[in-house]
Amino acid sequence: MAVLVYPNTSLPLYTKMMWAFGVYLEAIVVLPQLHMMQRTQLIEPCTALYVFALGLSRFFGAAYWILRVYESTEAYLFLLGHGYLWVPMVLVAETVQTFILSDFCYYYTKSMLNGNLLVRVPRV
Repeated sequence: MAVLVYPNTSLPLYTKMMWAFGVYLEAIVVLPQLHMMQRTQLIEPCTALYVFALGLSRFFGAAYWILRVYESTEAYLFLLGHGYLWVPMVLVAETVQTFILSDFCYYYTKSMLNGNLLVRVPRV
């Protein structure tokens, strides 16, 4: 994906592709951690807090990109019509990671409101 869609900057091509690869990889890199946590069903407080903070960070990252597109007053829509797909792809990557982590954030918040130190994640 990074070979096809990358940012349009003055950086060298390999740097732009590496940047895009990092954005796309970041969207799915948490899946093995979440799978392991679902298998164990009990998550230690330190790990749970880290994953919750990661989910919150991704939510604000997605909000940033949405606001950036909204405030651009059609500048990004003009670029999209000319084949510039970087911004929509970043929005998709941020949204995917936010939805992946939102399930865990729900169980983390539920556990903290109940006063539990260990987060219980149901088995899927």
